[in-house]
Amino acid sequence: MKKNKKFVILLAAVVVLLLVIFVSNKSKGTKIESSADRIFVTVPKAIGYDWFNRMEEGVKRFGKDTGIKAYQQGPSQFDAALQVQVIEDLIAQGVDVLNIVPFQPETLVPVLEKAKKQGIVIITHEAPYLEVANYDIEPFNNKEYGEHLMEELATLMNGTGEYALFVGSLNSSTHKAWVDAALEYQKQKYPDMKWIGDYVESNDDSKVAYEKTKEILKKYPNIKGFQGSSALDVVGIGQAVEEASLSDSTYVVGTSIVSYSGNL
Repeated sequence: MKKNKKFVILLAAVVVLLLVIFVSNKSKGTKIESSADRIFVTVPKAIGYDWFNRMEEGVKRFGKDTGIKAYQQGPSQFDAALQVQVIEDLIAQGVDVLNIVPFQPETLVPVLEKAKKQGIVIITHEAPYLEVANYDIEPFNNKEYGEHLMEELATLMNGTGEYALFVGSLNSSTHKAWVDAALEYQKQKYPDMKWIGDYVESNDDSKVAYEKTKEILKKYPNIKGFQGSSALDVVGIGQAVEEASLSDSTYVVGTSIVSYSGNL
């Protein structure tokens, strides 16, 4: 899908968790004064993906700028159980701060409670409702962002026609917040648009998004729009739309990065 086609990608900035926190050594009742003695670990949903590779650049820069030992470690694939195991291992290592981007937030509650009991500070991203965290950092108001995505899609669709909503995971707090807000916004402002029903789960996998989009195009031949949530959703959706020669009549909006979607 060429750049002169009516295909919208909203590029989201990756939030780097740049917090310097003094962690109390409860056994001695004193603060750890040396930056070199502190260990901050960022645990993304998965490693080896461009979105989180970009985040890791910020983690490394934070370590260089502050002298704190900071690194990124995570599961090799999008899997809640594997992310829990990574966190368990880091608790055993006695890290001071865990910066976590949960794949399925609620599944992490027990292990994060365990970490807090051991004095580990918990910082989350993409998990605004996870109360166990000490802090949660979001780059924007999730409701407003979801409405913004829908406004973009509605503009392209001229406020009429069928559309689909994709999420990386049905348990992803931010993805759900975006599509929930988008759907409500559409109902209030664009009554002539019609959601096909049920959020489409891509498992943060462009191939899954691609296959599910092909199924949707077959089932709903008049569909005019797609909204993606995962950075890989728009890639799979866009490929399927392009292959069907629908680039001029079917529109896609979503959140991604240039290395994924720049050639669409």
